[in-house]
Amino acid sequence: MAHKGCGVTRVGDLAETVSAVAGTGRVLSVHPGGNHGDSLIYHGAERLFADHDIDPVQLRAGRFRHDAPPRYRVRGAKDLYNLFDEASILRELAYLRHRVATDVGAVYIHGGGNFNDYWGSGIRCFRAAVRHFDCPIVVGPQSVQFSTTDPRTVFAGVTNEVRFFCRERYSQDLIATATADHPTVTTHLADDTALYLTVEDLPVEAVTEEYSLVALRGDKESATTLLEDRIDPPIFVRDISVAEPSYEAFVRAAARASTIYTDRLHGAILGTILGKPVRFYGNAYHKNRGVYEYSLADVETTTFTPANGSTDGADG
Repeated sequence: MAHKGCGVTRVGDLAETVSAVAGTGRVLSVHPGGNHGDSLIYHGAERLFADHDIDPVQLRAGRFRHDAPPRYRVRGAKDLYNLFDEASILRELAYLRHRVATDVGAVYIHGGGNFNDYWGSGIRCFRAAVRHFDCPIVVGPQSVQFSTTDPRTVFAGVTNEVRFFCRERYSQDLIATATADHPTVTTHLADDTALYLTVEDLPVEAVTEEYSLVALRGDKESATTLLEDRIDPPIFVRDISVAEPSYEAFVRAAARASTIYTDRLHGAILGTILGKPVRFYGNAYHKNRGVYEYSLADVETTTFTPANGSTDGADG
């Protein structure tokens, strides 16, 4: 019986694709890294795969990992250190170890918002998989953005069969255009795998209404959102995706909110899973708008406000 999550079932096509391209080999599971919100992505994918009898082998040990190799550019002492520090070397060796010791039928790179010029970890995982394996590569549901990178260069010379999933149409259009002349890459749409989870899958014992939660990001994806809503006190202001000490604490903080005001995609998704009223705001590019339109627009308790009246990069 399929696990339906928040009434969203379209991620099933993702599991069927992974199973089909892996054949009789193992599925190598790669975590690009991230914050507590990305942990929801990993848990959702794990549940999805289990319900479709896919038993992935992890690239490295650990619940939530950063599997991306370092950036291969040296512009100073810090870059040189990051290139050769112990953690970076071990991440690269993990790919080599599975190349030698594991019957890898397909590589699955978990989705998120990491295949872009903001963070880049998904691109580095993809390039590492291409370096080490000649099997199919499935990129989980992504939001992509390129300002300095020509995305055609990411796929140049790639001979692997690549199934690239996007979680909204703006990103699918970008990848489809970048790979239009690339015969081994196909693009697909699927919901963010966190939407496969239900409240029963979360580490929370009680869902209460103790405060209004304002969880806005302060990094380079922020569109400097200005809240014009009347927010009922008491008000708890905290970017729980990065400020909470653990994934469990992140979930509990959202579970205690009466209403969630956030420009964090997985703050909005977590609130949706918990059945909370969510005021969801745009970020610096099309990610939030696109996922809202594709996956959340039919959720009555979740409303979307563009970033300060902008189009959130939806047209470019």
